[in-house]
Amino acid sequence: MKSLLLPLCLVTLSLGQPLPAQEVVAPTTAPVGAPVPAAGAPPKWKGLRVGAEPPEGIRFSRHVVATYPEHTVELLVYTPTNPGKYPAILDIHGGGWSKRQLEADRPMMERLAQRGFVTALVSYRLSGEARYPAALHDCKSAIRFMRHNAGKLGINPERIGLMGG
Repeated sequence: MKSLLLPLCLVTLSLGQPLPAQEVVAPTTAPVGAPVPAAGAPPKWKGLRVGAEPPEGIRFSRHVVATYPEHTVELLVYTPTNPGKYPAILDIHGGGWSKRQLEADRPMMERLAQRGFVTALVSYRLSGEARYPAALHDCKSAIRFMRHNAGKLGINPERIGLMGG
């Protein structure tokens, strides 16, 4: 049976110029007969410094986007330290709107920031804290915050995209 590989897509949220084209490299597949990771195997990012200081060349900042009785919506931002205006990516973490999984995406956000993007993770309200579409409103608030504070965060406000799991 063939497995389906879905590419990671970035959706540009503005009518500005598109992101520059980059070479797409297909993922390599394991040779036939290679061992398959056991169920419950540790994540691929094991050993990375999740929760520690960001790598050299990246500045980390935490911002409050909105405050509600049930949750404070925060934006975790990773910015390249070199001056300039960078395209930005807002990450809407996975968890089916019901589980907070920010830590799983932090290594990816650091790696993207090392490659010239401002990256941000939003800690939206979960479905157990507020009824849907509250989480979507929090994500939209995060985008508005990024656009409003683009100068402080080093963001090109016309080049903000989003991704999620």
